[in-house]
Amino acid sequence: GSSPVAQLAITCADGASLRVTPQTLFRARLFPTDGSAESASSNASVLLRRPEGTLLLSKGSGEVVVLGRPDVEALGEQGALDAAEGLAGAYWALLDGDKICMRDAEGTEVEVGGDRTVRCKVPGTDPETCRTPRCRVPATAYGCPEVASLPQPEGIMQPRLLVVYGDGEAEELLSVSVARGLLRRAGGDPCAMVAPGEPMGSPMDRCKCHTIYRTVVADPAKV
Repeated sequence: GSSPVAQLAITCADGASLRVTPQTLFRARLFPTDGSAESASSNASVLLRRPEGTLLLSKGSGEVVVLGRPDVEALGEQGALDAAEGLAGAYWALLDGDKICMRDAEGTEVEVGGDRTVRCKVPGTDPETCRTPRCRVPATAYGCPEVASLPQPEGIMQPRLLVVYGDGEAEELLSVSVARGLLRRAGGDPCAMVAPGEPMGSPMDRCKCHTIYRTVVADPAKV
């Protein structure tokens, strides 16, 4: 039969859970240990399961992958982890390289470095450093310079309207159906509380504010 593997399971108050697997380094590869004194642990892999369905796996070698709920629901937990490298929308953090990477459904690869640089690779083009956009002309749409050479998307995404102010604050304007859906889902979330219909001040005195409060358990203080 297979060798025994030592694991530690942790359940958090907010519904999250962790699975810690001690590992040992042998011939440049990591292997699970059985917890005995003869197989001392030098590393550990940690799998974090969030209550909303997100998975975060730290492999123990400085590589961390983050998977969203849609991929986990479609492929199952182990299936999503096995296929993570090729999944669109999965995030890879390479701690030894000080960068985080992701790939979208069209194959565009984005890499964000710890020095705040961003590099992107569009299929069919050379990698380039993404420059900070400058929207100098108002009421003008600024798109990707290579948009004419990019493949057409299979489906059309629903438009989103965001307002970004000069001080860095931003807002997203939602349709009534989307906003009601968010409030309905928050109302069914045991970790959230909805405060509806709060009056707003001038110049929004004809509007009402609906606030969603989400409970998060703080980490214990360290002295």
